[in-house]
Amino acid sequence: MIDETKSVDFIAISDKDREVIFVITDYLPWDEEELTHLHLLQDKLNYYLGILEGDGLYEKFPRTRSYKVIIEVDGLYPLSESALEFYGKAKTTIRCFGSELIFRLSHAARN
Repeated sequence: MIDETKSVDFIAISDKDREVIFVITDYLPWDEEELTHLHLLQDKLNYYLGILEGDGLYEKFPRTRSYKVIIEVDGLYPLSESALEFYGKAKTTIRCFGSELIFRLSHAARN
């Protein structure tokens, strides 16, 4: 959950695709408390990057050392203009770590 900034929501490992996917579940709307929402997202991303900088992932799952790492944010609400801008900057930063950041709008939001 986005507001639990010192925990990993989910990790999925695909040996077939050679990917590790760190998932952040974001259930908060962007039209209320947008600045707080952005800070929570930034803190959560920083926590995930801290894990990737250390060897915790590879100690627990040694086979993933050569896998591509993706951080996927599953959002319940479409991104606001400020959130889009933030994601653009965050994607660039996360690429420097050799990883990828993607945003996926939850199916629940589309129904």
